Amino acid sequence: MTQVYPWKIWQMQFPSGGQGGKQVPLHFFQPNPMTDALMAVYDKYSKIADEHSGIPAYTYGSSDVGGGGRTASGLSMLMNAASKAIKNVVSHIDQGIIVPTVRRYFYWVMRYHPNPDNKGDAQVVARGAMALVAKEQLQMRRLEFLQQTANPMDSQIVGLEGRRALLARIAQDLDVPSEDVVPDQETLEQRIQQEQQQQAQQQAQQQPAPREAELDGAPAGEMRG
Repeated sequence: MTQVYPWKIWQMQFPSGGQGGKQVPLHFFQPNPMTDALMAVYDKYSKIADEHSGIPAYTYGSSDVGGGGRTASGLSMLMNAASKAIKNVVSHIDQGIIVPTVRRYFYWVMRYHPNPDNKGDAQVVARGAMALVAKEQLQMRRLEFLQQTANPMDSQIVGLEGRRALLARIAQDLDVPSEDVVPDQETLEQRIQQEQQQQAQQQAQQQPAPREAELDGAPAGEMRG
Protein backbone atom coordinates (compact mmCIF):
# COMPACT_ATOMS: atom_id res chain seq x y z
CA MET A 1 0.00 0.00 0.00
CA THR A 2 2.87 2.38 0.60
CA GLN A 3 4.40 2.02 -2.89
CA VAL A 4 3.00 4.20 -5.67
CA TYR A 5 3.70 3.58 -9.37
CA PRO A 6 1.83 4.15 -12.66
CA TRP A 7 -1.25 2.04 -13.41
CA LYS A 8 -1.31 0.60 -9.94
CA ILE A 9 -4.48 -1.28 -8.96
CA TRP A 10 -5.79 -0.47 -5.50
CA GLN A 11 -7.76 -3.40 -4.05
CA MET A 12 -10.51 -2.43 -1.59
CA GLN A 13 -12.80 -4.35 0.69
CA PHE A 14 -16.28 -2.88 1.07
CA PRO A 15 -18.42 -3.29 4.19
CA SER A 16 -20.90 -6.13 4.62
CA GLY A 17 -23.56 -6.13 1.95
CA GLY A 18 -21.13 -5.51 -0.89
CA GLN A 19 -22.11 -1.89 -1.38
CA GLY A 20 -19.78 0.93 -0.51
CA GLY A 21 -22.37 3.63 -0.95
CA LYS A 22 -21.10 7.11 -1.85
CA GLN A 23 -18.01 6.90 0.23
CA VAL A 24 -14.68 7.36 -1.60
CA PRO A 25 -12.42 4.46 -0.67
CA LEU A 26 -9.15 6.25 -1.49
CA HIS A 27 -8.11 9.92 -1.33
CA PHE A 28 -5.11 11.51 -3.07
CA PHE A 29 -3.45 14.72 -1.97
CA GLN A 30 -2.43 17.08 -4.78
CA PRO A 31 -0.04 19.82 -3.59
CA ASN A 32 -0.55 23.27 -5.05
CA PRO A 33 2.14 24.51 -7.46
CA MET A 34 4.35 27.19 -5.85
CA THR A 35 6.43 28.06 -8.91
CA ASP A 36 5.12 31.62 -9.32
CA ALA A 37 5.66 32.46 -5.66
CA LEU A 38 9.18 30.99 -5.67
CA MET A 39 10.12 32.87 -8.84
CA ALA A 40 8.86 36.12 -7.31
CA VAL A 41 11.07 35.51 -4.26
CA TYR A 42 14.02 34.72 -6.54
CA ASP A 43 13.56 37.92 -8.55
CA LYS A 44 13.27 39.97 -5.37
CA TYR A 45 16.49 38.64 -3.88
CA SER A 46 18.28 39.00 -7.23
CA LYS A 47 17.50 42.72 -7.23
CA ILE A 48 18.64 43.00 -3.61
CA ALA A 49 21.91 41.26 -4.52
CA ASP A 50 22.45 43.73 -7.37
CA GLU A 51 21.94 46.66 -5.02
CA HIS A 52 24.26 45.32 -2.31
CA SER A 53 27.01 44.16 -4.67
CA GLY A 54 26.90 47.32 -6.79
CA ILE A 55 27.07 45.25 -9.99
CA PRO A 56 23.67 45.41 -11.73
CA ALA A 57 22.46 42.67 -14.04
CA TYR A 58 22.79 44.78 -17.20
CA THR A 59 26.57 44.97 -16.75
CA TYR A 60 26.89 41.29 -17.67
CA GLY A 61 24.39 41.17 -20.55
CA SER A 62 20.92 41.27 -19.03
CA SER A 63 18.32 43.15 -21.10
CA ASP A 64 16.18 43.91 -18.05
CA VAL A 65 16.97 47.62 -17.84
CA GLY A 66 14.54 50.49 -18.03
CA GLY A 67 14.47 54.25 -17.98
CA GLY A 68 17.58 55.90 -19.33
CA GLY A 69 19.21 52.52 -19.89
CA ARG A 70 17.15 52.00 -23.04
CA THR A 71 19.27 54.57 -24.91
CA ALA A 72 22.92 54.21 -25.87
CA SER A 73 24.10 57.27 -23.95
CA GLY A 74 22.00 56.42 -20.90
CA LEU A 75 23.27 52.85 -20.80
CA SER A 76 26.85 54.12 -21.14
CA MET A 77 26.36 56.39 -18.12
CA LEU A 78 24.88 53.52 -16.09
CA MET A 79 27.76 51.24 -17.07
CA ASN A 80 30.29 53.85 -15.99
CA ALA A 81 28.56 54.24 -12.65
CA ALA A 82 28.44 50.48 -12.14
CA SER A 83 32.09 50.06 -13.07
CA LYS A 84 33.12 51.98 -9.94
CA ALA A 85 32.31 48.96 -7.79
CA ILE A 86 34.29 46.68 -10.10
CA LYS A 87 37.23 49.08 -9.98
CA ASN A 88 37.11 49.04 -6.18
CA VAL A 89 37.23 45.24 -6.16
CA VAL A 90 40.17 45.23 -8.56
CA SER A 91 41.93 47.89 -6.49
CA HIS A 92 41.51 45.81 -3.33
CA ILE A 93 43.06 42.81 -5.10
CA ASP A 94 46.02 44.94 -6.15
CA GLN A 95 46.59 46.49 -2.75
CA GLY A 96 45.78 43.41 -0.65
CA ILE A 97 47.39 40.60 -2.65
CA ILE A 98 49.69 41.74 -5.44
CA VAL A 99 51.50 44.58 -3.65
CA PRO A 100 52.38 42.61 -0.46
CA THR A 101 53.58 39.62 -2.49
CA VAL A 102 55.79 41.64 -4.80
CA ARG A 103 57.08 43.76 -1.91
CA ARG A 104 58.17 40.73 0.08
CA TYR A 105 59.98 39.34 -2.93
CA PHE A 106 61.63 42.74 -3.43
CA TYR A 107 62.82 42.74 0.17
CA TRP A 108 64.20 39.23 -0.24
CA VAL A 109 66.14 40.28 -3.34
CA MET A 110 67.55 43.31 -1.53
CA ARG A 111 68.84 41.19 1.35
CA TYR A 112 69.83 37.83 -0.06
CA HIS A 113 70.33 38.02 -3.83
CA PRO A 114 74.04 37.79 -4.71
CA ASN A 115 73.89 39.90 -7.86
CA PRO A 116 74.26 43.61 -6.96
CA ASP A 117 72.78 44.68 -10.32
CA ASN A 118 69.35 43.50 -9.14
CA LYS A 119 69.39 45.81 -6.14
CA GLY A 120 68.29 49.40 -5.98
CA ASP A 121 65.89 51.91 -4.55
CA ALA A 122 62.38 51.15 -5.80
CA GLN A 123 58.77 51.35 -4.71
CA VAL A 124 56.22 48.64 -5.55
CA VAL A 125 53.14 50.07 -7.28
CA ALA A 126 50.46 47.75 -8.69
CA ARG A 127 48.82 49.18 -11.79
CA GLY A 128 48.18 46.11 -13.93
CA ALA A 129 44.48 45.46 -13.33
CA MET A 130 43.54 49.13 -13.08
CA ALA A 131 45.53 49.88 -16.22
CA LEU A 132 43.47 47.28 -18.11
CA VAL A 133 40.23 48.87 -16.93
CA ALA A 134 41.48 52.35 -17.86
CA LYS A 135 42.62 51.09 -21.27
CA GLU A 136 39.18 49.62 -21.97
CA GLN A 137 37.46 52.86 -20.98
CA LEU A 138 39.85 54.88 -23.17
CA GLN A 139 39.17 52.59 -26.11
CA MET A 140 35.41 53.09 -25.71
CA ARG A 141 35.87 56.87 -25.63
CA ARG A 142 37.96 56.81 -28.81
CA LEU A 143 35.34 54.76 -30.62
CA GLU A 144 32.65 57.20 -29.50
CA PHE A 145 34.76 60.12 -30.73
CA LEU A 146 35.27 58.35 -34.06
CA GLN A 147 31.50 57.92 -34.47
CA GLN A 148 30.66 61.46 -33.41
CA THR A 149 33.10 63.04 -35.88
CA ALA A 150 31.78 61.00 -38.83
CA ASN A 151 29.91 63.93 -40.37
CA PRO A 152 30.74 66.43 -43.15
CA MET A 153 31.28 69.41 -40.82
CA ASP A 154 33.76 67.65 -38.52
CA SER A 155 35.46 66.05 -41.52
CA GLN A 156 36.33 69.50 -42.83
CA ILE A 157 37.90 70.40 -39.48
CA VAL A 158 39.71 67.13 -38.76
CA GLY A 159 40.70 66.41 -42.34
CA LEU A 160 41.92 63.18 -43.82
CA GLU A 161 45.21 63.43 -41.92
CA GLY A 162 43.50 63.63 -38.54
CA ARG A 163 41.11 60.85 -39.46
CA ARG A 164 44.05 58.67 -40.49
CA ALA A 165 45.84 59.28 -37.18
CA LEU A 166 42.71 58.44 -35.20
CA LEU A 167 42.08 55.23 -37.14
CA ALA A 168 45.71 54.18 -36.70
CA ARG A 169 45.52 54.66 -32.92
CA ILE A 170 42.27 52.71 -32.63
CA ALA A 171 43.78 49.89 -34.70
CA GLN A 172 46.72 49.75 -32.28
CA ASP A 173 44.33 49.53 -29.31
CA LEU A 174 42.58 46.58 -30.98
CA ASP A 175 45.93 44.79 -31.55
CA VAL A 176 45.50 45.13 -35.30
CA PRO A 177 48.60 45.95 -37.41
CA SER A 178 47.88 49.56 -38.28
CA GLU A 179 50.32 49.56 -41.21
CA ASP A 180 48.25 46.80 -42.87
CA VAL A 181 44.94 48.65 -42.45
CA VAL A 182 45.67 52.39 -42.34
CA PRO A 183 48.09 53.88 -44.90
CA ASP A 184 50.93 56.13 -43.80
CA GLN A 185 50.97 59.89 -44.40
CA GLU A 186 52.95 59.69 -47.65
CA THR A 187 50.69 57.03 -49.17
CA LEU A 188 47.61 59.02 -48.17
CA GLU A 189 48.93 62.16 -49.85
CA GLN A 190 49.64 60.21 -53.03
CA ARG A 191 46.09 58.87 -53.04
CA ILE A 192 44.68 62.37 -52.57
CA GLN A 193 46.75 63.69 -55.49
CA GLN A 194 45.65 60.82 -57.73
CA GLU A 195 42.01 61.42 -56.88
CA GLN A 196 42.37 65.15 -57.58
CA GLN A 197 43.97 64.43 -60.97
CA GLN A 198 41.23 61.96 -61.87
CA GLN A 199 38.54 64.49 -60.92
CA ALA A 200 40.26 67.18 -63.01
CA GLN A 201 40.40 64.84 -66.01
CA GLN A 202 36.74 63.94 -65.65
CA GLN A 203 35.73 67.60 -65.46
CA ALA A 204 37.82 68.38 -68.54
CA GLN A 205 36.14 65.57 -70.46
CA GLN A 206 32.66 66.70 -69.41
CA GLN A 207 33.17 70.33 -70.58
CA PRO A 208 31.82 71.00 -74.12
CA ALA A 209 34.39 71.60 -76.85
CA PRO A 210 34.59 75.22 -78.20
CA ARG A 211 32.88 75.84 -81.56
CA GLU A 212 35.26 76.39 -84.42
CA ALA A 213 35.28 79.74 -86.28
CA GLU A 214 33.94 80.08 -89.78
CA LEU A 215 36.31 79.69 -92.66
CA ASP A 216 35.97 83.37 -93.70
CA GLY A 217 37.12 84.64 -90.34
CA ALA A 218 33.66 85.46 -88.94
CA PRO A 219 33.10 84.42 -85.33
CA ALA A 220 31.19 81.22 -84.83
CA GLY A 221 27.43 81.73 -84.66
CA GLU A 222 27.48 85.29 -86.11
CA MET A 223 24.85 86.14 -88.71
CA ARG A 224 26.23 87.17 -92.12
CA GLY A 225 24.41 89.37 -94.58
